[in-house]
Amino acid sequence: YAVFCLKKKKAGPEVNRSLWGKGVTVAVLDSGVAAHPAFTEGQVMHVDLVNDGRPFEGHGTAIASLIVGSVDGAQGVSPGAGILDVRIAGATGSDSFLLARGIMTALDRGAQILNVSMGSYGDSPVVAQAISEALRRGVVVVAAAGNDGAAVKNWPAAYPGVISVSGVDASGQLAYYSNSGE
Repeated sequence: YAVFCLKKKKAGPEVNRSLWGKGVTVAVLDSGVAAHPAFTEGQVMHVDLVNDGRPFEGHGTAIASLIVGSVDGAQGVSPGAGILDVRIAGATGSDSFLLARGIMTALDRGAQILNVSMGSYGDSPVVAQAISEALRRGVVVVAAAGNDGAAVKNWPAAYPGVISVSGVDASGQLAYYSNSGE
């Protein structure tokens, strides 16, 4: 999306994007979303399933800013949306049970979109069941294809119905490190 916008940008008045995503809740299932100037007051709600007392890692904050960032240098694609931060990863990572629990927590709290920027090469019945429930409820699920340069997608991005996201470079080409697949 961002590459498309950059290529299509024309000279003229700025488009007011501040309301894009208004009324939509995006669950970021990740390492936690820390306070950051890119977020407006009250825009981020937190659920910490790791609960280890450690500070949140930066990855979840970076992902949330790509979605709802609203300051120069951190423009998100939907700055009017709300973020439901569901922390499922700590210093030692995460596991399938925390991911599935996080998905169900996000569903129970009304998320319309789930963002999972992590994955594994092993299928998990508990994650498959949670993803299936999300899709049954009409929730959009977006997941990372992976960052190993492999020709196969990580799960949950490999599940049917999940929008799989790969990385691109500055010219819009598949990044050398990004996984890909059907």
